[in-house]
Amino acid sequence: MAHLPVTARENRSSNVGQRLHILRYRWACVATLATLVALSGTVGCERRSEVKTGQMKKSYFVRCARYDMMGEHIVIIDPRSPRVITLDPWLEVIFAAADGQRTGQQLIDNLKTQYAGGAPAGLEEQTLQMMEKLLAEGLIRLTDKPAQLPYYLSMPAAQQDKQKALAEMKKDGYIK
Repeated sequence: MAHLPVTARENRSSNVGQRLHILRYRWACVATLATLVALSGTVGCERRSEVKTGQMKKSYFVRCARYDMMGEHIVIIDPRSPRVITLDPWLEVIFAAADGQRTGQQLIDNLKTQYAGGAPAGLEEQTLQMMEKLLAEGLIRLTDKPAQLPYYLSMPAAQQDKQKALAEMKKDGYIK
């Protein structure tokens, strides 16, 4: 080790310890999520492709997969296989907004208001493309009317009452 002042060695050592703690926590979260998925045999939404833009804009969009938080990021529990899915930031925004209470157009309109100098060119097209990706993966679905999310899709899995979530997932046929 290079000759560092004692305080620098202590800081470096403490920083490494903090990083290891964070990594252990993240792996524990992933392992727990993977175990839950492997046990569940979930059905989720069907995968869809080539949904018309007009349909996405006027339809309400609804989450179809359970999720949890890893730090400030969404981690989706894949409804069809024992894995977790991480999302790019834009996909996270859309997935988080998929509460069944707004249409694709309402989401786009809301996103446009987030830019003081006006929305960037192509925001609408990009948002619709990202929605299409989530639809194609079966992580969201479209509906003609507002929809209430079931308990087990309404919040991160770690915040749910496990027995209540399990009972509702069985009742709804979300798991076997």
